[in-house]
Amino acid sequence: MKKYLLFLLCLFLWNCQACEPEEKLNFVCPIEMPCIVERGKITTNIELFRVTGECRLGVIKCDANGKVVSCDEFIDFKSETCDGLDNDCDEVIDNGFDEDSDGFTVCQNDCNDLDSKINPQSKETCDNVDQNCDGQADENLKKECSTQIGVSFSENSQCAFGIEICSNGFWSTCQNEVFPSQEICDKIDNNCNGAVDELVPHICGYPLEIGTCHLGDQICLGVETLCINSVFPA
Repeated sequence: MKKYLLFLLCLFLWNCQACEPEEKLNFVCPIEMPCIVERGKITTNIELFRVTGECRLGVIKCDANGKVVSCDEFIDFKSETCDGLDNDCDEVIDNGFDEDSDGFTVCQNDCNDLDSKINPQSKETCDNVDQNCDGQADENLKKECSTQIGVSFSENSQCAFGIEICSNGFWSTCQNEVFPSQEICDKIDNNCNGAVDELVPHICGYPLEIGTCHLGDQICLGVETLCINSVFPA
């Protein structure tokens, strides 16, 4: 009986010693194994984790005894913030911060995210509204204008368009126009009729149209002005 009990005791002790190395193997640190933190617990079950946007897998780290203590460099999804990043890892940057879908978020200086015609790339229009979100309205808005009809604005013409300036949502009157003048010999189309230094009839010489007397015609000889065909008293 005593021998039998002694045999059982030895068998028990032998089995415990045999298990000890196997138990220690459970604490061998899985070096460089990818991990995530799910509900506060470190796990290597990463199949469903989306590595997109700012989200990143971590790496298992253990203490001196081989016990897992952290999942280093792991970045989980977060609520989206207006910072040009995909914080919630849904492959959309700054979703929820471009309400008017114009391609500009409020963190990209879209000063009115409810109007797609207002963003930093919009062209300013004369309406006293800041379309391009630079803090000014109607700035530097100008356009050509003219009150002249039937005149030439060719390269040699002295006539020129005027400028209208926008202020407080309204265009000004046409300013700084250059109008036609009497033709002179200067290689310029002074009267803006499309011709340069052409004959100007009945403009020079004797000023009174009485009897046979009458005005003459102005012509150019180089830069000299001549009067021909005028009839003076005799």
